[in-house]
Amino acid sequence: MKNNIYKGAIDYIEKKLEDYNEKPFRKDQIWLWLFKKDATSFDEMTDLPKKLKEKLESDFYIKLPKLIKTIKSEDDKTIKLALRMEDRAIIETVWMKEQNRHTVCISCQAGCKLGCRFCATARIKFKRNLEAYEMISQLLYFKRSNLIDRVVFMGMGEPMFNLTEIEKAIEVITSDYGLTISPKRITISTSGIPHGIVYIADKMPKIGVAISLNSVSEKTRTELMPIARKYPIRELLNAAKYYTDKTGRKITFEYVLISGVNDSRDDARHLLELTREIPCKINIIPYNPIPSARYKKPDSFEIDKFRTYLMSGKATITVRFSKGSEILAGCGQLGAEL
Repeated sequence: MKNNIYKGAIDYIEKKLEDYNEKPFRKDQIWLWLFKKDATSFDEMTDLPKKLKEKLESDFYIKLPKLIKTIKSEDDKTIKLALRMEDRAIIETVWMKEQNRHTVCISCQAGCKLGCRFCATARIKFKRNLEAYEMISQLLYFKRSNLIDRVVFMGMGEPMFNLTEIEKAIEVITSDYGLTISPKRITISTSGIPHGIVYIADKMPKIGVAISLNSVSEKTRTELMPIARKYPIRELLNAAKYYTDKTGRKITFEYVLISGVNDSRDDARHLLELTREIPCKINIIPYNPIPSARYKKPDSFEIDKFRTYLMSGKATITVRFSKGSEILAGCGQLGAEL
């Protein structure tokens, strides 16, 4: 039975090359053809010996997930793709252009089991973790016609529950024979899993971390993000401090601002107090409405008032209006149409 070469190239090509009595450097050549040159057949791999190509042909096929939908924003600065995996699981991925940045948000799971109240993906039944080659495939679709210089694992799913496969994907993303993207331009975004943050600090110190904080009240945060029952804010902030101490890098706190829920002056004051000792950047993200959710987006006055108070602290503060919200590609909107 043949297997997908993208999976084989990441997971077990070294063993296959040994079985073929081929030199290990053939792996780099195969990666180059698949991940950089977008080969669609083994015949295209002109620097491989004929016998090796025949062996590859007998054991593997070359196939990306099926593209089932493409949606573009009116300004062409945001593109959302829906992809069907080989087991028919469907995921979404987004490319965004902002000034000189070209970012792809990668999904790491089909669905999500965390149940965050403001997130569209939470309304989709969790199916499974994605494999490394399935995450890479999201980038391969975009790189054919779009520049990519940044990658964020913050599409559908919780990355900290799939770190083994994400590590494999990052090896390809950063490799000279893969996509050649600097690890310093890769970010893993989490709902707040402390042991995952510590793992990244220890094992992947060049990778950025963004934490969806969203409230400094245990009660409110638990209402918004049920996973917070298991991981209290103090434990999360301790992990964030460990990351900044270990890596020497700032950590990012994502704060989805929801009208009447977490946007008061007291909320801002407590946010400053809790993050004062942590080198960080705070991204204020005005809530992106999703169908059937009861939450409301704050108006410009509420946003500016919250931002202005935070400016009195040491953290870098930005207001990030999620690109692509008009095509349901903004923060928390992936999966709304699936």
